[in-house]
Order: sequence, then C-alpha cells, then structure tokens
Amino acid sequence: MITAQMTILPVLLLLIYVYRCDVCQKEPIGLLMKVFFYGFFAVSIGAIIGESILTLLGGYFTDSEMTMRFLQFSVFAPFMEESLKFWVLVKLIWRNPNFDEYFDGIVYAAYVSLGFACLENILYVIGGGMEVAVSRAIFSVPGHFFFSVIMGYFLALARFKPQKSHWYLGMAVSGAMAAHACFNGILCVIDMDESIWSMIGFILFFLVLWRMAVARLNRLSLLSRENWRLAENSIIAEEEANG
Repeated sequence: MITAQMTILPVLLLLIYVYRCDVCQKEPIGLLMKVFFYGFFAVSIGAIIGESILTLLGGYFTDSEMTMRFLQFSVFAPFMEESLKFWVLVKLIWRNPNFDEYFDGIVYAAYVSLGFACLENILYVIGGGMEVAVSRAIFSVPGHFFFSVIMGYFLALARFKPQKSHWYLGMAVSGAMAAHACFNGILCVIDMDESIWSMIGFILFFLVLWRMAVARLNRLSLLSRENWRLAENSIIAEEEANG
C-alpha cells in the first residue's frame, strides 16, 4: 500500500502544484485530464514500442551491452519520449483556444509529461519495490517535470511570439531532449562506476534543472499576470468610453 502511494503521490503533488501556480485563469479540468491520459497511454506506448525495437536491433549496432544501455537510455529514450510529448502538445494544445496565456504552455506540458512519468513509475516500481519508488519520487518524477517546464516555456514563447515561432518550437523539443539526455547520461555513468564524483555531478545537475525550472515558472507567471492586467484595463477603459 505504501509503495503504491509512493508511486502515485509525487505525480499527484506536481499536478496540483502546477495547477495552483496558474493564477490568472485555470485550464479546463477535462482538457487537462485528456492531455494527462494522452501522456499516460500514447507517449508511454510509443516509447515502449520504440525501445523494444531498439533492443531487438541493438545487436546489429554494437556488441557491448554497456554501450547499448548508454545509447538506449541517454540517446534514444530522450529523443523518443520528448518527441512524443511534443507531438501530443501540438496535436491537442497548439491551436486550442484555451491556450490563451503564457503560463498555459507549462501547465499543458507538465500534464502530458507527468502522465508519461506516472505509467513509467508504475512499471519501474513493480519490478523494483520500495527503494525504486523512493528514488524515483525524489529524482525521476521531478526530472520529467523539469523537462516539461523547458518544453512548455518555449512552446508558450512560440505561441505568443509568432515572428520567432519556428525557432522557439525547435528549442521546445531540443531543449527538453538535451536536459533529459544529460539527466539519463549521468545516471548511466553512476550505474557504471558508482563513484562519489558522478553522484555529486548528478546532484549539481539536478539542482541546476530545479533552478532553471523555477526561473521559467516565475517568468511565464509574470508575463501572464501582466497580460491579464492589460486586458482588464483595456476592458475597463472601453466600458468607461461607452458609458
């Protein structure tokens, strides 16, 4: 029972956190749940199929199990998973009228990413038990959240700064991939050598991601509040002019 709670609880807490951070206009619960379950099913199934294909073909590329493991977790997994998350956002959110303020980019990206993280957590914890549940609650689930903040930040800039839309869309997917690849790559190094220095490097990188995520959350929250105030002032001025 406790293991099951540790599997779901970190995902639930981050979902609530990002929803509460959206202070200007809450997104429709139904749409958020749709995005979450697309992450849970579509992204997860796509990632599992992709990684299964890579495993089957792995022998043709390398005879080294360690090299194959590194390529799978540090190159292929970030590419596949972040591409699929981005696909869901473009399919469901990019032209949706509810995507009407900067902070929405992070909200929707977080929900699709945490949907994927939820199922991934369940699959890993079934095989690893309580120890895996705790380590993933502390590092892996927040990691997916940090990647989503990067993607959502640039997705929002692409939406509301159309003159550089293609550049920001590229940054949305490539930035999330790069962060994910570094995150997994350092974990692979830890798994290979188990040195204190690789663990220190991972913790420092994790803290940098945390700091970057907070800065981007604050930045888009500020932009949303400023735009909201401008819209309210415009409505008030128009009412006074007509009144």
